[in-house]
Amino acid sequence: FDASSSLGLKIRVLEGYNYLAGRSRANIDKAMQIFIYILEKEKDYLPALLGMSIAFMLEQSTTKARNALKRIAKMPYSHELADEFEHGYLLLAEIYIEKSKFDLSEDLCSRCLKYNLSCGKAWETMGVIREKEASYKDAADMYEKARIQTVSRLNVIA
Repeated sequence: FDASSSLGLKIRVLEGYNYLAGRSRANIDKAMQIFIYILEKEKDYLPALLGMSIAFMLEQSTTKARNALKRIAKMPYSHELADEFEHGYLLLAEIYIEKSKFDLSEDLCSRCLKYNLSCGKAWETMGVIREKEASYKDAADMYEKARIQTVSRLNVIA
């Protein structure tokens, strides 16, 4: 396959994710090489940038992951890559929560919910933010919304 075609890039990204699933240092390095190769061809190819961010997280390189995820957050939203945007926003939101930057985290969750009100993980993350701010009633409301989304998703699957 042609690695520079749209389908070829998707296949290479999936190959990288497959290596990440192994979680060993060697596999993470192989995945990183794939993502770097893709990003050299397509500088802002979101799936590869997200894969690289996940690899950095697995390597405990949170600062590098945060910088790559900030690039994703600055990109114009595209419905074709909605899942990748959502995943990137939520990973960055979790990093911000760890740094007690709740306002930045909440903005990212709100952006997720702007495009997908049924994102249970965004509602759950909003609940974590509210809990850390000691706003327990609001946290309970957010967790309830997350639960409703999870249950409705399970009902669709069943």
